[in-house]
Amino acid sequence: MADLDVELRVVTMSGRQVDLTMAPEKSIGEVRQKISEILDIGKWQLRLVHEGASLKEGFLHDLMKPGTCLELLALVVEEPEMLERCKLLHKCFNNRQFVYCYGSLRQVSQVVKTEKEAILNGDVAFHFEGDNLLELLLKNWKVQDIEEPMSWLLSGGASVNQCSSDGCTPLLSACARGLGKAGLILLQHGAKAHETGPNGEDSLTSALKFFARTPVKPRSCEEDMDLGRLCCLLRASDIDRGNRTLNVLERARLALSQAAIELGLCASVGTTLNKQMILDRAFDVEKSSLEAGAGEDLWAGWPGAFFSFSQPLSQDSAWDDSFSLARARILSHWTDSGQMEVDNDGAVYMG
Repeated sequence: MADLDVELRVVTMSGRQVDLTMAPEKSIGEVRQKISEILDIGKWQLRLVHEGASLKEGFLHDLMKPGTCLELLALVVEEPEMLERCKLLHKCFNNRQFVYCYGSLRQVSQVVKTEKEAILNGDVAFHFEGDNLLELLLKNWKVQDIEEPMSWLLSGGASVNQCSSDGCTPLLSACARGLGKAGLILLQHGAKAHETGPNGEDSLTSALKFFARTPVKPRSCEEDMDLGRLCCLLRASDIDRGNRTLNVLERARLALSQAAIELGLCASVGTTLNKQMILDRAFDVEKSSLEAGAGEDLWAGWPGAFFSFSQPLSQDSAWDDSFSLARARILSHWTDSGQMEVDNDGAVYMG
């Protein structure tokens, strides 16, 4: 324990005692989050009392006294006002545009904005009536309205992995709707890439299926580029997960394939890719497979087999539909062609 860490002793009304240490720069909100996790209750249900006063704002260093242990009383409360807030927000995140509030029909985004502070402070049941509010947001709201409330929910303590009653996690719902930027943010916050939904599909499958569909409404190039980047990260995660059961040659081929899709999926029109460029990108290719003279076995099926999201890699050079459709979707922002051609030297022209 560092000399400046704060010792805390938390006692519940039932007499349970929890001792822990935290850095003095931690906010009261972070303290509440930590203690609520230890006590296995919602942060919104926890009230911390110090010397007769309820702690709501500030930092630990505002309360610490040198050489003493900070004693806190933990109360579990479910105030009617907070329950009504949770019910209202559940309705808001479960609807696309409007919700009845205070006797009138109001826009959900405006209602949620009035509860911004409560969301950021964690005074909300982020999992309410069997639903993860973050998942509901990503499943139901208009794309242009998602970014800001998503940041509030994540800052407040919403789970990136908890399912809603429909069996979907936030990442699964984001991928099903082609929300690449949201998916990238979820991965940064620790979302699990390999969870499957009620239909048995994982996030990568859902995202690739979105690419294969004709969009209902026009999307920006950046939205499709973000989804492409997300697909590449999800594929990399799949490879890392399965590498322990693969031999050296299989690992090398998958590393080359990963490099190929990363270079090729979002490449600009007219880019030409060859084997050396793929090798240079694939930093983690097993050098021993090259030194052992894998030769033609290493590149079997080039190029089509390598521009693929599939596992294991085929040795057939036919192009993988999932990659081709995703590439064509991204290219549609610039050209109607999207044809990929191979020259006599085996280089791939990304039309």
